[in-house]
Amino acid sequence: MTLSDIEKKPLSSGDIETGIIDYSSLLTMLTNRHSIRKFTPEPIPDDYIEKILEVGRWAPSCKNSQPWEFVVIKNKGTRADIVRLLDGDYEKQRKQAPAGPSLAQLFIIVCSDVNNKPPASLGRRSDSMFYSSLGNSIIYMALAATTVGLGAQWVSAIAVPGVEAGVKKLLGLPDDWQIFDMLALGFPDGEANPRTVREMSDIVHYDRYYE
Repeated sequence: MTLSDIEKKPLSSGDIETGIIDYSSLLTMLTNRHSIRKFTPEPIPDDYIEKILEVGRWAPSCKNSQPWEFVVIKNKGTRADIVRLLDGDYEKQRKQAPAGPSLAQLFIIVCSDVNNKPPASLGRRSDSMFYSSLGNSIIYMALAATTVGLGAQWVSAIAVPGVEAGVKKLLGLPDDWQIFDMLALGFPDGEANPRTVREMSDIVHYDRYYE
């Protein structure tokens, strides 16, 4: 089976539920994941949301610290308030706000309690391990969304200080919590743009670096 064959084969959620998936199914899921910025108005079933969150909580983390907190925004009005905060920041920067969040049917905001960071004695590794753990949960949930036919867009602007402060106030989040990132989710409206990745020969270096 070639890579092009794998990309054309749809992956069903049943492939995940029946046990450990094989390599071809895994690669299919990965190559079918795209950042989606246009969604249909179709609501997301609750069982899809639960499946995505279940995968997110199994993400690897430093010493199994599981530093994440998932804030799920289903309410349309609350989502609109968050979009206004995001758009306001883009306006300040004189940039065009992305349409994805305003069209999405669900937000999952990944937060953390800063008191759960690895000890400062680890130096720069403390922040690296902490944020890597949070990033793992995001990508796990984005992949889970792919398996149930949903699209996801990472909305990192949620962590811009002014936006973060407004969202924390809006949602009543604890002072010690930090917003890391957000997924905007929904059923894709149209086909995603094709995606290319670098060749293996350009990125893999065995035993030492060679030009």
